Amino acid sequence: MTINTRYSDASGFTLIELLVVIAIISLLGTLMITTYVSAQRDADLAEVKAFIQSVGANLETYRSDRRNGVYPPSSLEGFPALGTKLSNRTNLGIEAMVVCLGSLGFDGLGNDSEAFEKALENLDEDYSARRMTKFDATDLFEILDPWDNPFVYFNAEDYGNRNVRAYQRTEPGVLEYDVVTVKPWLNPKTKSPYNLSSYQLFSAGPDGEFNTEDDIGNWSTK
Repeated sequence: MTINTRYSDASGFTLIELLVVIAIISLLGTLMITTYVSAQRDADLAEVKAFIQSVGANLETYRSDRRNGVYPPSSLEGFPALGTKLSNRTNLGIEAMVVCLGSLGFDGLGNDSEAFEKALENLDEDYSARRMTKFDATDLFEILDPWDNPFVYFNAEDYGNRNVRAYQRTEPGVLEYDVVTVKPWLNPKTKSPYNLSSYQLFSAGPDGEFNTEDDIGNWSTK
């Protein structure tokens, strides 16, 4: 007696085919996600570098203005419009930079003004007594990078000032901030800070940790 195995063989082959298709779809999905994540990371890195370059041009315009003559300080302490003592000592440098570049009497932002304003955030919820900027608010703003951490700004005169090193930070994807100490970057060859006569402006980079290898700043390591 001959047993017809046509249906059982076909059924087994179809199951194998299904498993192969599932495996291929899963692999393609993984590749697509990996490609997207990589592309997004590259886009974020490019955005930060472009932002630092753009702000750098504005800082040079600020310094060359005869009413200023210097780069913004690393703290607003002593500014008359502040009105009171600082309510906290976090994010001081970037807050001072934002106030100076966004000040009512400075027109150096030009076409960057709208993009600059969209990047502002008052993470530590501190305010001045009077409005100090053209942004129609008394907030002392920070500028956030694509990973939701504030950019760091140090005027060269304050590289040794430990009172301007407190910054808020968060881990990627987590919007809960703690306060950490951030140091100006040192040139490993000279053991001196980069940009000795100007300033440092940098992002903590994708890992969200300041002073690590993926930080993105306004200096050359060559």
